[in-house]
Amino acid sequence: MEIIGFNKTEVDAIMETVAVVLKLGNITLNSESPTTGIEQCYIDDIEVLSEVCSLIGLKSSVFDRALCSRTLEAKGDNVTTTLTVAQGYYARDALAKNLYDRLFNWLVNRINESIQVKGKMRKKVMGVLDIYGFEILEDNSFEQFVINYCNERLQQIFIELTLKEEQDEYVRERIEWTQIDYFDNASICDLIENGNKGILAMLDEECLRPGHVTEFTFLKKLNQVFSSNQHFESKETKNSKFITDLTLTDSCFRVQHYAGKVTYNVAEFIDKNNDLLYRDLSKAMWLAKHKLIKSLFPEGDPSKTSLKRPPTAGSQFKTSVGVLMKNLLAKNPNYIRCIKPNDTKSPKLFVDELVQSQVRYLGLMENVRVRRAGYAYRHPYKPCLQRYKMLCKQTWPNWKGNDR
Repeated sequence: MEIIGFNKTEVDAIMETVAVVLKLGNITLNSESPTTGIEQCYIDDIEVLSEVCSLIGLKSSVFDRALCSRTLEAKGDNVTTTLTVAQGYYARDALAKNLYDRLFNWLVNRINESIQVKGKMRKKVMGVLDIYGFEILEDNSFEQFVINYCNERLQQIFIELTLKEEQDEYVRERIEWTQIDYFDNASICDLIENGNKGILAMLDEECLRPGHVTEFTFLKKLNQVFSSNQHFESKETKNSKFITDLTLTDSCFRVQHYAGKVTYNVAEFIDKNNDLLYRDLSKAMWLAKHKLIKSLFPEGDPSKTSLKRPPTAGSQFKTSVGVLMKNLLAKNPNYIRCIKPNDTKSPKLFVDELVQSQVRYLGLMENVRVRRAGYAYRHPYKPCLQRYKMLCKQTWPNWKGNDR
């Protein structure tokens, strides 16, 4: 780390922050029911609490209160409510995840700063985007859903730039051309991300809705809205043919992605999308004497704290994907398609059916047909005219018309 510009103080701070993340997992909670009869949690192991607070540089009483209670605003007044054991563990895990995530982002920004070109002249830049491939696991949850959504959008950009734009250019150039058909996955992207009617929007709506909300109320809403969508399947959809399909249970829905059908289990979709870090914990981290940890929680500053609900994990991911797509469209992207020869990661094993399915769903056959039938050599009109004008008496020795 020193090689890329980190000093010893920064390295120690990073290691201490990682240690906090690890030790948070050692915190155990217990419950008690005082005279009110309402369950409230408390930290069971005071020694672990002291270790965490020693690393953070925070009074144990402050951290204990932030982890085991929550402050809410009701009609202009602050109301403090105790947390149950389940809620306390949720708060603990949310803090650990947030701390790790923010440290990771801080590291990336810090590394980018250290390797950034210092000169003022504008330089040409080559970026590399290495992203998870399409995921179809035995049990697919929220993580696989957002990863596959990102891959769906990347495939849409690939289609736009290598198939649609290529053929549109031939039309603009008035070149005689027979249109090559291809599958456009825009309708699948629309199913997932469309305004207030996409799956992500429905999930956010359920997370924000008052009252008793479960994954099953979320799935019920999906069934109502997408009952006739050709890319959505569940046991409850009106046109469903999967009533006897044992792989599609009452807690699952299936999306027909460009790469194939994926069955998602809605269990924990709500919690994973909420991914809430209670404001009390943000404030506690901002009070820490540990400079790095304090800097990772600027929203904990009482003078800057907003009572507005933080964005959900899904909406943050959607925004990030949108920024990424905008960036890609503003550049000249080239694609390297990785083909997996087998599912066992074995050397010298080439499974024809597996490779064939990847070539098909990635749109490589259509891309090859467009390239083969198209024009690989591209030359601007002006230099072409200058070089070959002697071949035509109308252009020789001088041509004053349009280069085209």
